[in-house]
Amino acid sequence: MTFLFPALLGALGAVAAPVIIHLILRTRPRRVVFPALQFVRKTHQANISKLRLKHLILLALRMGAIALAVLLVARAILPNWRVVQDRSIPAAVVLVLDDSASMRYRHREKTLLGWAQQMARSAVEALPEGSEVIVLDTSGGGLDAGFLRRRDLVEQQLANIRPTLGAHPVGPAIAKGVGLLRESKLQRKELFVFTDMTRPAWAGGVTLPPDAPEDIEFRVIHCGGEENINVAMGPLRLGAVSAPPGKEVRIDTTIAAGGAGGEMSVDGEFAGAPIAPRMLTINPGGVEALPLSVRPPRQGPLHGTLVLHRNDPLDIDNVRYFTLHGGAGTEVVLVRDQATIGKRDDWTYKLIAAGLATEPDWIRSVTVTNERLDAERLGGAGAAVLCGVSSLSESQWTLLRDFARRGGQVLVVPGPLVSPTAYAQDAAREIVPAVLGAQEPLPSPQGWFAVDERHPLMDPFEEGRNAPPSDFQCRRRFGVDSLAPDSRALLKYGDGAPAVLERKLGAGRVVLWTCSPDPAFSDFARRPAFLILLLRTIELFSTGVSGPQGCLWKEAVVLPIPPGFETGAVTVRGPGDDSDRPVTTRTDRAATLLPDRIGHWTVRFSTEERTEEVGFSVNVDPAESDLTPVDAVEVARLFPAGRTFVGTDVASLERDERTVSESLDLSTPLLLGLLALLVGESFFANRFYKQVSR
Repeated sequence: MTFLFPALLGALGAVAAPVIIHLILRTRPRRVVFPALQFVRKTHQANISKLRLKHLILLALRMGAIALAVLLVARAILPNWRVVQDRSIPAAVVLVLDDSASMRYRHREKTLLGWAQQMARSAVEALPEGSEVIVLDTSGGGLDAGFLRRRDLVEQQLANIRPTLGAHPVGPAIAKGVGLLRESKLQRKELFVFTDMTRPAWAGGVTLPPDAPEDIEFRVIHCGGEENINVAMGPLRLGAVSAPPGKEVRIDTTIAAGGAGGEMSVDGEFAGAPIAPRMLTINPGGVEALPLSVRPPRQGPLHGTLVLHRNDPLDIDNVRYFTLHGGAGTEVVLVRDQATIGKRDDWTYKLIAAGLATEPDWIRSVTVTNERLDAERLGGAGAAVLCGVSSLSESQWTLLRDFARRGGQVLVVPGPLVSPTAYAQDAAREIVPAVLGAQEPLPSPQGWFAVDERHPLMDPFEEGRNAPPSDFQCRRRFGVDSLAPDSRALLKYGDGAPAVLERKLGAGRVVLWTCSPDPAFSDFARRPAFLILLLRTIELFSTGVSGPQGCLWKEAVVLPIPPGFETGAVTVRGPGDDSDRPVTTRTDRAATLLPDRIGHWTVRFSTEERTEEVGFSVNVDPAESDLTPVDAVEVARLFPAGRTFVGTDVASLERDERTVSESLDLSTPLLLGLLALLVGESFFANRFYKQVSR
């Protein structure tokens, strides 16, 4: 039993009033002296018993009348008086439709979102008159116009929902719907969720507001197809964001088959030229790796597209876009020690020079001695390599520092002649990632191990494509006395000592090796990993202006403003645009975009003197290709027990025997009971006092 006005229950204390009045005003027998006392006493005892019973009956009637009057004023209600079918009771209903990209999957000539809309219409048609409905979608596009009672307006909102290109969890929309139901005055409340039940849809679970009504019924309808026969291309992974013209860049992706495999082909285009088709045969449920390669034909942002030719129910994951920036060929200044000129054992310089000479199409190397290193030599270079240089002057260290801050890259490879003292002077500390210690022999040969396998430097060694640096046999190395605060280790020896360190310096960076390719230090010359690491380092040095990789639809893209364009104009051209449009969300350091279409985007930074372009590509979230449904029992656990139904189609929704508890207002029976008690009290009081008066 509940009460509309529970504070009035304090008046129940008035029940004690008849008891008090009864005790004060009770009749006291008179003493009579009579000779035949034994006969009077028997009559007296009989009269006393009858009188006491009448008093108790009258007292109970009066106390009951006061108690019923208090309960009547407090509006007593029995909330679970009876259970009735809810189809005749108006309801407040929230319809949540999953509009993620995976809802584009076609099943029986209709998208899953189309089936969700049809089921939602069936649910609305089954509602009785007086019901009110709100339509929400998981992408946040639902109208906030309040509950609608007109069926045509609800139908219009359902028809306006379109599948998007992103993954949208249903949890936030459910929480919003529960908050809206809390505001409804109707007693019956229901929340429907129409979804394909994929794991991205339920990412993060469901968190209901702490003040959520306890009488909401949750209905989760699985709109997915009977089986997953989707074939999808995975995300693209480029070996480099930027590469000089003619440099081969590897592109890796995967092709995954659901319940249907078979033969299929992949082709596309890059920078206006076709990419040769690749044929694949995939078993049902299998995944095949697809390696490709492209070569930038020129400088600037170059866009490409890969297309999977397969007619399957979900076609948004059959196309992937990518952007590669063609940079200028890299000029590398090799700095060797003057003391090694004419000597045959200068292996540090000779091995590095021979390695760079293997890539003449995009690397141009120039050799100078440490005595002749000056600003003119570094003027047109993109990178400088110190090949076993014993020492530099203070002015030369300052020159390299300024070179790096402007965007140049410096690689320091020590050799047998290196003096740790020369590398510890103040000017050297401003550029070198660490202070070198003395040469130290190792008790046993050790290899190099990556600190972060995801660092771009380690891309050539991913998935065992090449022999790893752990095969190195380093027998001697330079110790490290202290690291610069802004440096970090990229590779380490087996005992944890740093092997390769990186330090960002302005727009450029400095990389330090603590072991030399000289045979007295290591067997680098016999290991392919040495040449791969050397070329990969120079390749990363050669990247100029570049855009981000892996951009997804409706995710913010932040592009740094290139030096010299801080006050210039920034414009963007997206897929389908006929002309550039200005970018308004920007500062003097970065421009921010929110791409609303998939495809290729080009951003132009311009001043009156020059123009520079950067590009990026936007794709659908690859997670939307995973159509494996979450188990219905697992979903049901996210909602309150006993108030959740998980169905699979319209028929199961119609078969659901939904009931609702109907409350009973006790005002009428309490009023009738009060009248009966008052009549009974009046009857007994009149008869009692008449007998007493006689």
